[in-house]
Amino acid sequence: MEKRNNFFVGSVLSILIFLIFYSIICLIADLPFFVKNPDTLWVYIVSLMPDLILSRLMLVNWNLDKTGKGMMFVTLLGILIIMFIMLR
Repeated sequence: MEKRNNFFVGSVLSILIFLIFYSIICLIADLPFFVKNPDTLWVYIVSLMPDLILSRLMLVNWNLDKTGKGMMFVTLLGILIIMFIMLR
């Protein structure tokens, strides 16, 4: 259990989950992979929701504190980067 509970695993897991959900939403909505348009900001936000839910489960229910903190850090960093790029 201790091998999975570290910051790096949470960071990588957060990036992978975001990319998977982002790809699925882009395929369903028939959008190109990267669109710099404020009207498509919802795609990025919806893609980050599973990360927030999973990091909450890791922090509170599953006692994987370090992994949950890694996921939360990358998710919040992703939100800031998306807002900076899209709303610039």
